[in-house]
Amino acid sequence: MIIHGKERGFFLSTGASIEIADICPDKDLKRVGEILQGSYGEVTMVGAEFIAIMNKAYESSLRYEQPDHPYDPITVDEVLSLSPTVYAEAMQAAMETFAQDSKQTVEVEPPKKEKAPQ
Repeated sequence: MIIHGKERGFFLSTGASIEIADICPDKDLKRVGEILQGSYGEVTMVGAEFIAIMNKAYESSLRYEQPDHPYDPITVDEVLSLSPTVYAEAMQAAMETFAQDSKQTVEVEPPKKEKAPQ
């Protein structure tokens, strides 16, 4: 999505999951849905942190994939400067990316039983 004239993407990296866990109740990533509960001010501030973390992970991943890409993650202050409509769109995009990137995409086969020595 475009924010202040710049393309802003979102990505759930291992580092981002650690940072997001820190803003979840009891620092439990499984409780991420609860960051959207509470007073308007609390939810908006934590949401701004969530958006910034997810964008920072996206920007960080681009640095390794495209070394010439200028590292310029969105800040919490910049997120808080957005109109409520754009903020809501960014939050929705970040949450959708979080949900998609959280899905297990690798199927693991159970270990095969070894034959007993004869």
